[in-house]
Amino acid sequence: MKEIKLKLVIFLGLPLLPVLFSDFISLPKTFRGVCERVIDGDTVIVAGQTIRLANIDAPESSQYSYDGIPIGKRSAAYLRQLVLGKELRVRYKKRGHYGRIIGTLYLTEEINLKMIKAGMA
Repeated sequence: MKEIKLKLVIFLGLPLLPVLFSDFISLPKTFRGVCERVIDGDTVIVAGQTIRLANIDAPESSQYSYDGIPIGKRSAAYLRQLVLGKELRVRYKKRGHYGRIIGTLYLTEEINLKMIKAGMA
C-alpha cells in the first residue's frame, strides 16, 4: 500500500515542480516597441513600460563627477541619442522592486553593453 501511495505522490507531484520553481527556471520574455522617453542613463520607457537596464548602473541625472562634470546628464544624453524614437527589442525575465521591467535593450546590438563600453554606465 505504501508503494502505491508513493507512486501516486510522485505521479501527481512531478507536474507541480515547474510551478514551484518558476522563478528559478523562467524563460526570458521579449517584446518590441518604440522608446518613448529616456529617464536617465539606465531607465527608459518603451511601449508604455518602464525598463531598468539590466546589469548596469549609470549615474543619476543630477550626479556630477568630483571635478564638476555632469556625468549623469551625459549618460542620459548618450542613451537618448542611441534609443529615443527607435524601435527596440526588450528581453527580460522579471520585474524589479519598483515594478519596473529589468531588461536588456537591442537595436542591432545590445544597448546595455554599449553603455558600458562607452563609459556611460
